Amino acid sequence: MTDIAQVLARFEARHIAHLAPFMARNDIRYYLCGLCIEKAEQGGVYLITTDGHSMAVVYDATGMIEGTDRVVIAMPTALVAAAKRAKPIAGLPQQVLLTGKRVRIALDFDCSDAGESYVQAGDSLVEGKFPSWRAVTPEFDKLKRGAFTGAEGVNAVYLARCAKLVSNKRFCGLSFWQAEPRKAVVIQADAVPEMFVIIMPMMGDADDVQRGKFTPFVGRPKAKAAEAVAEAV
Repeated sequence: MTDIAQVLARFEARHIAHLAPFMARNDIRYYLCGLCIEKAEQGGVYLITTDGHSMAVVYDATGMIEGTDRVVIAMPTALVAAAKRAKPIAGLPQQVLLTGKRVRIALDFDCSDAGESYVQAGDSLVEGKFPSWRAVTPEFDKLKRGAFTGAEGVNAVYLARCAKLVSNKRFCGLSFWQAEPRKAVVIQADAVPEMFVIIMPMMGDADDVQRGKFTPFVGRPKAKAAEAVAEAV
């Protein structure tokens, strides 16, 4: 059994700004309104948020978790806002720190109260079975470039969340991957190379129905248009 008092976790506060758009809000599945910290086999931690329809996963190579392999922390608005304001100090990134049930933002565990930029009141841990990102992530070696092929599309709300990852026009590209139609789509953002997003496609109209929607824009066939121009000359 996990001794909560012995649990320690740390990750860079800047990641919260990338993860927050994909987190549930006021969901009856209360545990989806938190952030999952998971130990990575190669060292560091994975940070996961999801609303049940889209999911974001960040790998923080410098992060750590001890005392357990996985824990979910609450993500109140005040924490998200404080993390977004947390700028590096003397070139060092500010960290979200979990000590037992207490979450704060500081440079590291040994910072005094004066060095803390945020302290979350009360119990920060969230009970509940958080979804496994591995269970819904396609096998990477089976992914192919391109997505939403066939009679399917994407919910614009989920796609718009990816736009929030972009703050620099030089790194605004998104890459789409999918193993096969109707399966989860993996999205990479050039601006956040340590992250990927998963969204499920939604069913759309068949090809002929979709093409029919272009009818008002077709006009005269190109050959007849060319003949009309020739006659006019």
